[in-house]
Amino acid sequence: MKPLFALSGALLLCMPARAQGDAIVERAMKASIVEGYVTVQQGPASAQPLQQGAPLHEEDVVQTGVASRAEISMSDGSTLRLGEKTRLELRVAPPTGKAFAARLWLGAVWAKVHKLLEEQSFQIETENAVAGVRGTEFLVETSGGIHDDSVRVHEGAVEVRDRGSAWAHRVEAGSELSFRRGLRPDGPKPIDAAAEARHPLMRWVRESPVRARDPAEHETRPLKKEKKDRERPARRQHLFDRFRGR
Repeated sequence: MKPLFALSGALLLCMPARAQGDAIVERAMKASIVEGYVTVQQGPASAQPLQQGAPLHEEDVVQTGVASRAEISMSDGSTLRLGEKTRLELRVAPPTGKAFAARLWLGAVWAKVHKLLEEQSFQIETENAVAGVRGTEFLVETSGGIHDDSVRVHEGAVEVRDRGSAWAHRVEAGSELSFRRGLRPDGPKPIDAAAEARHPLMRWVRESPVRARDPAEHETRPLKKEKKDRERPARRQHLFDRFRGR
């Protein structure tokens, strides 16, 4: 069964099936890439420059300036990339990894969502839409009400509906849907290849793809280092014995 998005009024929602025996992976977030002028505002505090590698938390607001961009990596394998002049609020991001919700106030965000478990959800809100998915790649864009919002699906499928459920559309991979509050959209159409090629955020995604990561990496790396640390003295002794001719 393909991943399914439900876009309605203002939100992206991922609801995957859980494999028997799977465990919830704790979610931690960090600014894995920061280019140009990017700030983070934590609660009522004033916005401060965001440093690459800095951890991010629930209620943080990340904002990119002109000709700037950022990548947010999550320990469950999911990734968000923010284009220029984007404002994204991390509304719900508990360390349990069971839920994620963000509000896109302005700009464009591209998401590659790692396969989720039954208890997990992944949401991105805009003024005009809601979506649900598992293991899907998509782009959400909003101008804050000036122009239509849009959703482009690159992997998986998305069901889009407005807040009042007056209309609904299923958007397959390779298609996009434009919509605004109070108007019934014409329906999905093929992604405009020329516009996609010109889109700065999508150019970045295609030219520098996100490396596929397994959440288990966050657990195995420390163990590998510990094993190497244990083996290092034995290797040194072996080299010393060879040097002494033993």
